Amino acid sequence: MGARKAKKRDNSRICPKCKSGLAVPIVYGLLTPEAFKAAAEGEIIMGGLVMSDDDPRWECSACRHRWR
Repeated sequence: MGARKAKKRDNSRICPKCKSGLAVPIVYGLLTPEAFKAAAEGEIIMGGLVMSDDDPRWECSACRHRWR
């Protein structure tokens, strides 16, 4: 029998505050027209033009909590 690789669970989309799986990525920089459309549809959050090392990467659509 061959070895099976365990799938890693992507916990980055689970909100650490409310535990919902409704997190969306925060996108920084100059956005394309496609990114503006994705933001309007709630698929991403616009983070602004400048990003620092401490800026959050995710926002929960349920409770609006942000985290790295």
